[in-house]
Amino acid sequence: MSVAVGILFNPHKPAIEKYLDILIERLARKGLKTPFALSTEGPEFVSRSEFPSPIDYLLVLGGDGSVLRAMQATLQKQIPVIGVNFGRFGFLTRFEIEEVIDPDFNLSEITVSRRLVLGVRALKGVESLTGYALNDVVVHRPLERNIEHYHIRINGESLPFIAGDGVILSTPTGSTAYSLSAGGAIIYPQAYVFQITLLAPHTMARSPIILDDGSVIQLEKNPPSSLYYSLDGFTVKTGDSLEVRRAPYDFLLASPKGESLSAIISEKFLWGRRG
Repeated sequence: MSVAVGILFNPHKPAIEKYLDILIERLARKGLKTPFALSTEGPEFVSRSEFPSPIDYLLVLGGDGSVLRAMQATLQKQIPVIGVNFGRFGFLTRFEIEEVIDPDFNLSEITVSRRLVLGVRALKGVESLTGYALNDVVVHRPLERNIEHYHIRINGESLPFIAGDGVILSTPTGSTAYSLSAGGAIIYPQAYVFQITLLAPHTMARSPIILDDGSVIQLEKNPPSSLYYSLDGFTVKTGDSLEVRRAPYDFLLASPKGESLSAIISEKFLWGRRG
C-alpha cells in the first residue's frame, strides 16, 4: 500500500511557493502519494480543522506556529508531523527544505517522538469547553485592567492567592516558548511534567513550579469572575474557571535521526558561550 503524505503550508512565507511543485514531484518519485496541499489560512483547513483525505504523515512548511496549527488536526488521529523550517527559531520544524527534497531523503530515516499535550476544560456558565495545547495555556489580564488575583489548586490543594498579570501552564515543548521569557525553566521534551510560571507576579517568590504529568490544575480568579485565556497563543477566550491535565493523546513530532537536543539548546540559546 502506498504511503500518503499531506502538505500544509504557510502562505505568508513567499519562499515556500517555489518549492511546492518540486516537493510534490520528488515525493511522487519515491512512490509517495500527496492527496492534498492546504494553506494554513485557507477555509479548507481553518474552518474544519481536519483533512480531506486520510494520510500517514503530514509535512508542514512554515514556522513553529504552523506546526501548532497542524496539531489540532493531527492529534486525535495520531498523524506524525514533519516540520520544514521557513521560520526563525525552528524548535518544532526540525527539517530544512533542502533535506526533504533531496533524492536520498527517506521516511524510514526519521525519528518520531511523543510530546506531552495539555487537555483543557473551561467552565463558562453552564457550558463546558474543551481544547488542547502543545506549548502552553496562558491566563492573562486584559490591558485595560490592573493586576488580577488568581486562585490555583493542584490536585485539590490550594496555593496562596497570586497577584499579577497572569499564569502560564506549559509543557516541556512549551518550556522554550512564552514560559522561558517569563523566567521558566528549559525542560527536555522526554520529561513528562507540567510547569507553572507566573507573569509579573507581585511577590518575591516567583520561581516556576514543576509538577508530574498526573497532576490536575484548577485555576480561577479571586473573587470569581471571567478570566481570559489562550491555547498555544491563538484566539483569546473567556471562562469562569479552567481545569488542566495531561491530554489522552500525545503529539507525534518527527526529527532527523540522531539529532542532539543538547546541540539544539547550545545553538538556539548560545548555552555556554561567552562574550
